[in-house]
Amino acid sequence: MEIFAPLLLPTQLTAFPQNYGQILPLFDGSVEITTQQHVDKLIDFIDLEEIAEENAKTRIIAKSFSGHVNKWFQSLATNSINSSQRFTELFLARWQEKKNPLQILAEYNSIKRNPNETVQEFTSRFNTV
Repeated sequence: MEIFAPLLLPTQLTAFPQNYGQILPLFDGSVEITTQQHVDKLIDFIDLEEIAEENAKTRIIAKSFSGHVNKWFQSLATNSINSSQRFTELFLARWQEKKNPLQILAEYNSIKRNPNETVQEFTSRFNTV
């Protein structure tokens, strides 16, 4: 269980869903997907697979990391993460893109619906800002 060293886990671990590796969303820190989008996909995955046990949730989060993000996870102190909520907070604090508040305000003030853009597309873009 060395790969899960940063996680505080019980001796009896809950089993993962069958074929989880084929459908688990992965995150490597690239700009293709934001950290919040990855967290949202993980929450959807956990809900869809009806994973209720905290030890399985935290292990699923860890299994979703690859590349630099996985190296970051492995560098965390042993038994430093005791819940999926805390794990998510640490992940977002480290990997979420930090924007200047003035830049965010400028983007917010300049956002307008494009001529051929649906209301749903605009709302999605607006919520991203």
